[in-house]
Amino acid sequence: MSKRRRDITAHELEALHRRLEKMLERAGLETMPQVAVRLLELSANPDAQVRDYAEAVKTDWALTGRILRLANSAFFSQRQPVTRLDRALIVLGIERTKAICLGFYLSRSASLSGVRETSRKVWGQSIYRASLCAALAKVQCPGLVPEAFIVGLMLDCGQPLMVRLMGAEYEGMLRANPSPSKLYAAEFDHLPYTHVDAVTVLARRWKFPPMLARPIAWHHTLPPVGNTTDPVVVLQRLAYYVGAIQLDEASNQPSHKAPLTTIADKLFEIGPSELEGVVRAANREYAQTSTLFSDVGEPMGDVEAVADAVQSQLVEIMDEQLERTVRAESRGGPERLRICGTDIEVEPARDGEVIAYISSADGERLVSCTVNPNKETPESVGRLLGLEEATPGDLFELMRVIQGMAA
Repeated sequence: MSKRRRDITAHELEALHRRLEKMLERAGLETMPQVAVRLLELSANPDAQVRDYAEAVKTDWALTGRILRLANSAFFSQRQPVTRLDRALIVLGIERTKAICLGFYLSRSASLSGVRETSRKVWGQSIYRASLCAALAKVQCPGLVPEAFIVGLMLDCGQPLMVRLMGAEYEGMLRANPSPSKLYAAEFDHLPYTHVDAVTVLARRWKFPPMLARPIAWHHTLPPVGNTTDPVVVLQRLAYYVGAIQLDEASNQPSHKAPLTTIADKLFEIGPSELEGVVRAANREYAQTSTLFSDVGEPMGDVEAVADAVQSQLVEIMDEQLERTVRAESRGGPERLRICGTDIEVEPARDGEVIAYISSADGERLVSCTVNPNKETPESVGRLLGLEEATPGDLFELMRVIQGMAA
């Protein structure tokens, strides 16, 4: 008889994951398609050109068709039909293309033979978890919004894999435990492995970078609290909160306006009213995405609709980031300052706000906060960025840069 997951030691865990990967291979789990692998390689190459991306994408006819369809949509308002893939990639932009491709492969993986009913339910809810994760990231860590969306999207995708491996036994456990925390506890106490183990193997098999893989793998592990600049910890906090919320089966949304307020306050130091605003923003984004596919009948019920929904959401996220980049470049790039030995970058956001980043010596952005210069003072901005030891003159200069960037 196999050990229950709770009895497996940390030393034995790697062997469990190797066995689980072999089981998933026999069950038909694919590796990340070569197209996606090639795109990840290109993204790491600063000299990659549009034609390189076109050469990679054209080998997948389904993805090519989807990109051409999106480039010809009203969203991009092209005067002439876009008929060539290289032209479509220029219309969409490289960053958006990479996001769309990843979303396509993630969502297509939901179409597992024999477990489509579970896939429909899980991936419908996954779109909402991704929306909420992104909405919360916009408040907590604007520089990590795309990563937060992907993390939220992946939290529960191990559940259809569990149904594939265990069949009716796991389906019964899903029905009996609608609460994510209770489901994970039941898996941990009674099964030889959990859906977290399944998604951990999937992320490793798809070569996810640690910044994505670790928060996904640890989303039922209580994260550390307190100030941090570690993006893995920040994303784990988002994943822990979003992954613990029980969603209504009919609407795929929380039953409460401000769910799990105690956890939100502990992890993010936000009160019920602010949390309610974040949830409303996530509900709106999810509703807008669902409206695009009202002809499907069951919200997010069709895997093709889920694929389109993922891409639409990613397009919106990438557009927001691209808009911010363009606005920064139009001003000659972000403003940089050094205060109390801390490197700070300031760039414009939306609606008269700016984003201030604390950067490492090599330019890596470590932590960020959104600042509305009409609502903040030099002193409050200093507190937001942890610059309590800065002189009034330094804070005044920082505020002057922020006001100029927001103008």
